Amino acid sequence: TPCFSEIEAAKFTQDIFGVSGSVTPLAGERDQNFRVHSNAGKDYVLKIANASEEASFLEAQAQAMQHLAENGVASPQVVTTKTGALIATVDTPSRVSHSVRLVTYLPGTPYGSIRRHSPDLFSHLGEYLGRLDRILTSFEHPATQRDFHWDLAKAPAVVTQYKSLIADEEMRIQIEKLAADFNTHTAPLLSGLRQSVIHNDANDYNVIVSVDTLSLNQQMVGV
Repeated sequence: TPCFSEIEAAKFTQDIFGVSGSVTPLAGERDQNFRVHSNAGKDYVLKIANASEEASFLEAQAQAMQHLAENGVASPQVVTTKTGALIATVDTPSRVSHSVRLVTYLPGTPYGSIRRHSPDLFSHLGEYLGRLDRILTSFEHPATQRDFHWDLAKAPAVVTQYKSLIADEEMRIQIEKLAADFNTHTAPLLSGLRQSVIHNDANDYNVIVSVDTLSLNQQMVGV
């Protein structure tokens, strides 16, 4: 996982993308993210990828975001480097390489940070995610054909591989039962179902909402 300072992040943004401004750390699980407020008044997100992330998959992400935007779904867009590339590389002092990207900032409030969720917002969220995944059915990239622990169709194999690490015996037994039920009832049906790329992580803090504080109107902005 990358661990660059704000000063280094600001230098990357300036040197690689030609964008100067202030940077603020953002949350990230595997990657390191910074919000960039440029001197020109525009906001971006600098994303420094985990060293184990393959560049081909980051290219697939960039193309997927472009595909969504071309089909009317709001999504951050990749900003090219000074040389016109989608992805650049930065090194740590110990010469570990990390891919780095700059994407446009999606203004709004994370769904999980809103205390009141209106019925209209629930409806809009379902509609939005359905439209997003429908559009992604026409997206393909070789890098998306991969083994991925968060692919729920492969959950039993992941459980088998790691269940010995579960110290709580009762929880381990329950997880083994769920995996067995999956193999019995769900796995036989998978070959008859359509498969495509999906977002797969539209959690409370990956979904962005616009809130009108006067009318309490809430609308999905994007993911």
